[in-house]
Amino acid sequence: MKGKGKQDKKERDNRILRDISTAFAAVLMTAVFLTGCAGEGDQAGETQLPRMEDRESVETVPEGDSLYQGTYRSCILQEDEENFYLCGAYRIARINKETGVLDILWENACAEERGAFVYSVGSGLLLEDRIYFVERQEDAVDSERRFLSCIFTDGTGYERVEELGYGSDSMLLQDGTLYLDDTDKEVWYQVHEDGTLSDRDVLIAENADQTYYNDNGERVFFKREDLADYNSRYVVKVDNCDLKFVDRQTGEEKILAGLDGSYEVVSMDGDTVYVRKLEYTESTANASLAEAAIPMVFEKISVESGERTELFRENLVYSIMDPVIQVGYLYYIEERDYQFYLVRRDLSRSGEAQIIGPALYDTGIGVIGSKEAEQRTIYSENYPDKAVYEISMSWPVVDDRYAGADKINACLEEHRNANLAYVEENLDWIEDLKPDEMGVPSSLSSSFDGYTYFDSRYISFYLAEYDYMSGAAHGMPYWVDYTFDLETGEKLALSDVVGNSEEEVKEIATRYFAEMIDLSPESYWPDAKEAVYEWTNLESPFYLTKQGITFYFGPYDLACYAAGFQEVTIPYEEFDRKITLEFLH
Repeated sequence: MKGKGKQDKKERDNRILRDISTAFAAVLMTAVFLTGCAGEGDQAGETQLPRMEDRESVETVPEGDSLYQGTYRSCILQEDEENFYLCGAYRIARINKETGVLDILWENACAEERGAFVYSVGSGLLLEDRIYFVERQEDAVDSERRFLSCIFTDGTGYERVEELGYGSDSMLLQDGTLYLDDTDKEVWYQVHEDGTLSDRDVLIAENADQTYYNDNGERVFFKREDLADYNSRYVVKVDNCDLKFVDRQTGEEKILAGLDGSYEVVSMDGDTVYVRKLEYTESTANASLAEAAIPMVFEKISVESGERTELFRENLVYSIMDPVIQVGYLYYIEERDYQFYLVRRDLSRSGEAQIIGPALYDTGIGVIGSKEAEQRTIYSENYPDKAVYEISMSWPVVDDRYAGADKINACLEEHRNANLAYVEENLDWIEDLKPDEMGVPSSLSSSFDGYTYFDSRYISFYLAEYDYMSGAAHGMPYWVDYTFDLETGEKLALSDVVGNSEEEVKEIATRYFAEMIDLSPESYWPDAKEAVYEWTNLESPFYLTKQGITFYFGPYDLACYAAGFQEVTIPYEEFDRKITLEFLH
């Protein structure tokens, strides 16, 4: 890799740039700003937000006279007459429809570190006064276990019903039977009138296909990759670029529409299929959480007639929660003023949108200033129609009410300019290539998603950078960390934060990393512990959090590229601190 790989430590602010497995991983440490725990009387719960209009109670199950008739699917968002429930794999939240107050009913130990992503991988099913959901539990090296878990809608009675296979996240209630996708098996439970489950039984799905029943009680198999959605009568699937449905009563198959590869099925609602088209570029595809608002076009397609109607276009945050359509409303997450809200849009009345409840997630950016962003596409001088570079950058701007603002902003502007100079340097050799040699455009992203620490005197954060050179198998991600004194504007090194000797810092960091490595030694290089000791010093990369000082190593340092960052947060009590931290945020 040319250019950036040759920059020395002084040029990069004496920081080792560390790579990450995906650009979205930059968000995980911003969980210190999570505001989703607001209860009645909390500041977030009292935020004056638009109230939802009065409406008749929602019939949760479209088909049948009771909860146990027809087909009822698991979904991140569930609701009853009084509340919405956000069913994440790490957290269950409840938003009262009348007051807008948000309460956390349950969360596991992984919720805080997952931050804004606690709902993105969720799947829940509301049965009477119980919520069944697929819970995920991860250890220090991201080994994952999944469980069918249950909690009452008042937040009591949490239990793990049964451990599931890896990859299980889909539930289907049909005619009193709850079906779960358990990797290569279908697990089913009989549902009782009070919402409890009987002991499970297992049906082996042929060729790892998903199993559903038609109205005659006959088993119908569909390949997982073909299945898009279903209701009590139809199964919708994608065959190449054709959107098809299968009548579950007759077995008749019909093409609904021809879709290009960028379309996805959102859901079925009655006899209507809702689809969306993502119109993202290379730069938005590599963007971080805060830049992940992707242009989307929503359409509806009639199962009976095949009529296709565009509903609206919107830039939506793609990574936090997939859009949900049910009972005539579209639910999604939207970013406003550096905070993320649950929003619903009425599909029958010109797309009227409303915020539901307080912010689910606060990036923390607003407490210190604002954020600047820049995106551009560079085209070849020799071949003007050929894009050769995609640039996507964002960085914080500190308000001038802080004495050190000018110096801090100048430092970050210098970093931005260094990135642009690096791109210019690479353009020299890219221009020597012919169009058929250029391949996918090169790209550089540098993303700021929020502060990991903030008080009246200090801020700490990092920029997540991803550098892809055209023709490479994958890009090289980095972190560039910053800790600033808001009064002086000085950028702090580790030696400015702790008063320990270098040998003491080596011993402390190695001890904590060794504890993590010992949990799964086969996941690390044989000399990983020695590498931690050798490379740790008073200039080591770090960032501050409320819990302690986080030290990190990138892929290839302690483990393979796919293992991503290896990091530990060491409590402040382990160090002799030179600075006083107030933990105001």
